[in-house]
Amino acid sequence: MPCVHVDLGNGVTAIVKVAPQPRKRCWVCGCLCNARLCDFILTEGKRAGKSCDKPLCSDCAVHCDPDVDYCPTHDLRLTR
Repeated sequence: MPCVHVDLGNGVTAIVKVAPQPRKRCWVCGCLCNARLCDFILTEGKRAGKSCDKPLCSDCAVHCDPDVDYCPTHDLRLTR
């Protein structure tokens, strides 16, 4: 497990072990990757108001802004 140094202030630091993030499969191609998540805000259903969050590899994600990615289903260029 990797460790992170955390500054607690007043010259005090802590070393914290961080559990690695589990790798997910891309929703489009199925490859194992450090997934990006779809940022599209859902408007219907029980998850309305929350983001889609489908895991995507960097090749399958539709990059809209530096920190905004959509799955192909929610690509705003295709829905207009």
